[in-house]
Amino acid sequence: MRPTLHLTSPDLLQIAAGLPPLPLSPMESALVRVLLDAQGGLVPTERLMHKLYVARAIITGEPAVKPNGLVHLVHQLRRRCRRAGLPDTWLTTVRGWGYRIAA
Repeated sequence: MRPTLHLTSPDLLQIAAGLPPLPLSPMESALVRVLLDAQGGLVPTERLMHKLYVARAIITGEPAVKPNGLVHLVHQLRRRCRRAGLPDTWLTTVRGWGYRIAA
């Protein structure tokens, strides 16, 4: 299955036509939104940290996203998507640089 990812609402990720949308946490949704906006391009870790810092401050009122928090969030998102049938290769880690959604 070739994924055709898009957010159908702020907290639902549509993986492919015919499959039910996947519910996401607010932080997972913020992460996916930034990655989708890059249209397959590399999103530097620093940019993700900044975007998620702002999202977390809005969502929880706690302005703190630590580097290991980003790694945990990516792991959590991959695990949730894997359970829905999406292969791990949809989200690529470029060590030392950032993340991108595989084209």
